[in-house]
Amino acid sequence: PGCKTTSMIRIVTYHRRTKKTHEEARRLSQIEDELKKLDLQLSNDVSVLRNQIEVASLEFLEAQKRFDRAEKEYLDAKLALFTKKERKELLTGHLCTIIEQNELR
Repeated sequence: PGCKTTSMIRIVTYHRRTKKTHEEARRLSQIEDELKKLDLQLSNDVSVLRNQIEVASLEFLEAQKRFDRAEKEYLDAKLALFTKKERKELLTGHLCTIIEQNELR
């Protein structure tokens, strides 16, 4: 009777350990699946961000080109304004000189 009891205890212990091992393996498999899902989600998020960065870069380059053109146009207009103002002042000065010389006669 003692041997049978010991054998039964061993069998029960073996079955409990086997069941516990299977449960742990199942839990590990679930954890692996969750990690795979998270990894896929991360990969998708990174892909979306990269695409958004690419679009933002293109938009930035276009805005930079537009700004550069506008800045050049502004500087050209400012130079033209300065040149026209100088010419006006020069002509006005000549007119004043002519009037003064005419009055002196």
